[in-house]
Amino acid sequence: MEVSGASSVFLLESEDAEHLVITASVGSPLEPVRLDLAEPSASVVAYRSGAPLYIADVEGDARVSRRLRGLTGARSLLAQPFSHGGRVRGVVVVSWLEPHPESAAESVSTLALLAEEFGSALERMDLNAALEHRATTDPLTGMANRRVWREELPRMMTDPGPLCVALLDLDYFKTYNDTHGHLAGDTVLASLGRSWLSMLRPQDLLVRWGGEEFALALPDCPVDCALDVLERLRAQVPDGQAASAGLACWDGVETIEALMSRADAALYEAKRTGRNRSVTSVGGPEGVDRGEPAVAR
Repeated sequence: MEVSGASSVFLLESEDAEHLVITASVGSPLEPVRLDLAEPSASVVAYRSGAPLYIADVEGDARVSRRLRGLTGARSLLAQPFSHGGRVRGVVVVSWLEPHPESAAESVSTLALLAEEFGSALERMDLNAALEHRATTDPLTGMANRRVWREELPRMMTDPGPLCVALLDLDYFKTYNDTHGHLAGDTVLASLGRSWLSMLRPQDLLVRWGGEEFALALPDCPVDCALDVLERLRAQVPDGQAASAGLACWDGVETIEALMSRADAALYEAKRTGRNRSVTSVGGPEGVDRGEPAVAR
């Protein structure tokens, strides 16, 4: 789709409640231009009104910012807002190097269609993002799910540096559910998800493994670092509940299945030896190093 004779096209999107920012351009270099929504520029007027604004000759028109005029060399300008989800999301700005005829109805019509396409594309992007979020996120805890684990753990194994994984399980959670009800149990899990996720680094991966069991991957984190993380997490289990954890650090050659098997064996050992503790697998599938209960550390 072309706008006849146009020298440049800019896409401005709402960055926040106070600014528009250029996110794409054709015909002129992309510059980090931010427009304050308090200023009466053509783009802002179109954005706020939700209606197109055409300026046949920008010379002396205070609604055209000097910076945008300098970037484009514009003499004529058309700002067309585009909408999505019932609200204006941004503006498409087209400029011409020569004064454009006032009867630019064809350009206005073409740009309106282009803006409609932008709005539809945003709707598709938002829908795809929502579907992806639903497909990769546990709705109760906000943690990632096993699909993300299957995709991300192999990638983590290609990065340099230590990699530790852990399995965590809430102790006697079935008894808690039986005593307080499943709604109370769900409240504990939701609170735990918010708390634990807030304590981790962006590169860490925490997933709901199933029920009251969770898996944690800690890239670039040696065993002492990983144990510290586990103890901090276990200390934040809500409503007086406790958790056991099994930790295994990748030896650089074993399969994911072998690594997870060691973490699972360490978790089993933590439960067998009294629960409410972290146990580290060392030296291979059979070796475990008993940690201390959180209350003693």
